[in-house]
Amino acid sequence: MTPSRPRVLIDMSLHPGALVALEAAADVAPLPRDPAARAEALAAADGLIAYGPPAV
Repeated sequence: MTPSRPRVLIDMSLHPGALVALEAAADVAPLPRDPAARAEALAAADGLIAYGPPAV
């Protein structure tokens, strides 16, 4: 039995080399914009790469 690959959502642009490396290790998908689809995708994801303002 082959272990499943992690599923990572991305919500920002990545350097092409970084994206290639990430795709070699995980199943990568964009974070959906639709709220219902977004919630479903986040619940099923193992990781998220996003950019936001720093925490205060």
